[in-house]
Amino acid sequence: MVANATGIRLLPDGTVQDGNTVDGTGSMIWGNGAALYKGEWSYGLPHGKGQYIDSFGNRYDGEFKLGFFWGEAKFFSKIYQYSYNGEYVMGKKHNKGKIVYSNRTVYSGDWVQDVMHGEGKYATGPNFVYKGSMVNNTLQGKGEIETPDGFIRGYFANGKPHGICTQETKDGSQSVKGNYTYGKKNGVFTIKTNGQTSKITYENDIEIAYGLVDPTNIR
Repeated sequence: MVANATGIRLLPDGTVQDGNTVDGTGSMIWGNGAALYKGEWSYGLPHGKGQYIDSFGNRYDGEFKLGFFWGEAKFFSKIYQYSYNGEYVMGKKHNKGKIVYSNRTVYSGDWVQDVMHGEGKYATGPNFVYKGSMVNNTLQGKGEIETPDGFIRGYFANGKPHGICTQETKDGSQSVKGNYTYGKKNGVFTIKTNGQTSKITYENDIEIAYGLVDPTNIR
C-alpha cells in the first residue's frame, strides 16, 4: 500500500486472506491487520467493486481501478469526521461529489484532486449558504450568499465580497449596491429603501461626506 501525489493506492504486498487476488474476488490485509481490502481483483490489483477499511477508522465502499480509489464511492473518515459521496480519480476526490462534516458544514459540487474547485454549493449550516464559483476550497468568483437577513450577489475573492455586489433583504424592500474590496465598501453605493434611492460614498467601509468642514461646529 502506498500514498503519494496521486492518493492512496493498494498494492499486492499484503497477506492474502481468502479468494483469488489475481483475477477474481478475494481479500488482503496489510500491516498485521491495520488495513483490509475485500472485493474484485484484476491484473493482481484491486480492480472493480470493493471495500477498504483501516485502523484509522477510514472506510471506502465503491469502485477501484488498478489499486486506486477510482469511480463512484462512499467514504467515511473517523479522524476528520466527514463523509463523502461521489467520484474519485486515482485516489482523490475528482469531478462531482458531496462532503458532509460533523460540524454541519456541507459542500456539493465540483472537485479537482481533493480540492473544492468549480461550481458548487457550500453551507456552514442553515444560516449561511453559498452558491457559485469555488477556487482552491475558497469562495472565489461569481456567486450568491444567503443568510437569514437576505442575499449578497456578485463577485467574491478569498471568501469575501470583492467587486460589484448587491446586498438585498429577502423581501426586496432594501438593497445596497456598489464595489467591495475584500469585504469592505469602497466607492459610491446605491441605497434603495422602500422605493427611495440615495447615494453614499465609502472608503474602507467608512462613510465619507464631501465638502468643507464648518469650523464653527467646534466649541
